[in-house]
Amino acid sequence: VGRRPVFLLAGTIITVFGVLTSFVTNFVGMVLVRFCVGLGIGGLTVPYDILAEFLPTETRARYLLMLDYFWTAGVVLVTVIAYFTIGAGISWRVYVLICAIPCLASVVLGIFLVPESPRWLALHQRNDEALAILRSAARINGHDPDIIFPDTQRLHQEREENASFSELFVPKWRKLTISIWGVWFGFTYGYYGAMIVITRVFGKDINGDSIPDFDYASIFLSSLAEAVGLSIIIYAVDKIGRVWAQVHSYGIGG
Repeated sequence: VGRRPVFLLAGTIITVFGVLTSFVTNFVGMVLVRFCVGLGIGGLTVPYDILAEFLPTETRARYLLMLDYFWTAGVVLVTVIAYFTIGAGISWRVYVLICAIPCLASVVLGIFLVPESPRWLALHQRNDEALAILRSAARINGHDPDIIFPDTQRLHQEREENASFSELFVPKWRKLTISIWGVWFGFTYGYYGAMIVITRVFGKDINGDSIPDFDYASIFLSSLAEAVGLSIIIYAVDKIGRVWAQVHSYGIGG
């Protein structure tokens, strides 16, 4: 179906079930709606695919990493929203509802601003549409599309390969597959584990009762630290390589 529809569907799922979270009244309902939000989050890797298929190899790593600034901005933003809602004694339901607004905005903006991947279009013999998007991108970047992509331009016909999930475990790819899975499991386990526990570390009870309170300034600063680490990695990734950039950052984070 293409990259763009999947991105919009994922954003819509997160928005809808994020809003529904604020209306949940029992534990089972909370588990179900948050499970659906998680399904939507699984589709948020698609924007990386769309951008990667626009970028030349020499700048791909740097610009893909720059997307993570928006993730960091989101982490900081939810802390600020929490301070002005939960921290001010307003219901957590209002907090959750407000947190769904940026995702709704991304869906709306995606409808009007995010194009389909030209590579995906070319793979499916929709060359005229792919070329129109590339010409538009050239125009936006201040280049003359008639020079870069003239009307006589023909896109290279890349052959789409059919592969099954089991091919990840053939001898050629088995070691790489397991290694990447292990790295991503360790990274996400550590990252989300830290994000969950940080509310406990900076949390406190008011007068010994069950009303939660948090050190919002400390949470804000710890979240903002992601931008510092990200900036360092963006600078280093093309200098020391992808592997060593990960080794150093995971080692420091651990």
